[in-house]
Amino acid sequence: ATLARARDAVRALKTTKGLPPGGVEVVVRGGEYPLTAPLAFTAADSGTAEAPVVYRAAAGETVRLPGGVRISDWRPVEDPEILERLPAEARGQVIQADLRAQGIHDFGEMTSATAWSQSDPGLELFFRDERMTLARYPNEGYLHIAALSVEDDHRILGIPGSRTGRFHIDGEAERLRRWAAEPHAMLHGYWFWDWADQRLAVQSIDPDTGEIALDETTPHHYGYCVGKWFYAFNLLCELDQPGEWYLDRQTGILYFWPPAFAKATAGEPNSIQPGDVAVSVLR
Repeated sequence: ATLARARDAVRALKTTKGLPPGGVEVVVRGGEYPLTAPLAFTAADSGTAEAPVVYRAAAGETVRLPGGVRISDWRPVEDPEILERLPAEARGQVIQADLRAQGIHDFGEMTSATAWSQSDPGLELFFRDERMTLARYPNEGYLHIAALSVEDDHRILGIPGSRTGRFHIDGEAERLRRWAAEPHAMLHGYWFWDWADQRLAVQSIDPDTGEIALDETTPHHYGYCVGKWFYAFNLLCELDQPGEWYLDRQTGILYFWPPAFAKATAGEPNSIQPGDVAVSVLR
């Protein structure tokens, strides 16, 4: 009773008997069919003009093929160390779930993109079928490079820049101090041209000077330029509004501030319901 099994049955029919006159129709009844692996179709699955192979939903029914897993067993955050890392406004609002306890072990890695325009956001979280935001700063808009740390005479079309991913931002000393304590801080920026974005891991932060050094194993192809914009993400310390989340990849604990979350009171259920939250598992 899976799409993969139906596909394989059609393949077997083609191989043993051939497609019948009029072809084959696979009718999928309404419901949700989670995919734990990509559903691949090749030339082996094709029909012909005279004998087509057709997949369709049953008349009047809705079929969903989610590439994720529904998350349940949500609990309040009680770990003092985690509460200390969370912004004050998030304490008592953020809930947590253990992904490993629910059979999810492959979280993907938060690493620098191999090249510009090929950034992978990693595992994503959905609440009631809407994609949520991995905790970031600023919540809207961007920070800007105030100064470059390394002057190396790098220029493109006369525009000065640097090939070294080390730069300064202004006026964020306390915020940078919190970022420096985060294990896998990331930046997503348009580092030289407004069309060439890349997600890059943070190597180190100096809060006193405002310098951020990026992982240089995969530097931005065009280099870095003063005034260009970026935002920071994958930061528990920036989980400060409904709709944001963070995953601790070492413990497998997912932290989430649901948009519709109403703090439970005695005798009243939490507003988050089973099936509200899903995380992507296909990449």
